[in-house]
Amino acid sequence: FQKLLAKDQRNALALNNAGNVYFLQERLDDARQAYESALKAEPGDVGILVNLSRTLLRSGKKSEAKKRFLEAMGLDPRVSRRQSGLASELGVK
Repeated sequence: FQKLLAKDQRNALALNNAGNVYFLQERLDDARQAYESALKAEPGDVGILVNLSRTLLRSGKKSEAKKRFLEAMGLDPRVSRRQSGLASELGVK
C-alpha cells in the first residue's frame, strides 16, 4: 500500500489498508486519520465506515463509533448481521 500512496495519496484502498495496519499496531490516531482520508476519497464505502467505527470504539469514542456504524447500516442494512460483535458492543440491533 505504501507504493500506491506514494503515487496517489487519495487511493482509498491503500488508505484503508494503511488504516488496518495502524489499527493492528494500536496506532489508533493514525488508523482513524487513514480511514477518514479513505472516506474522503471514497465516500459511502461501507467497509471503511465499519473500520473507522471499530477504531473509534477502541479509542473510547463510543458515540462517534455508533454514528459511523449507523451510517454504514444506512448504506447496507446487512452490516449489523455481518458485524454482529461490533453491533452488540455499540448497542445496535
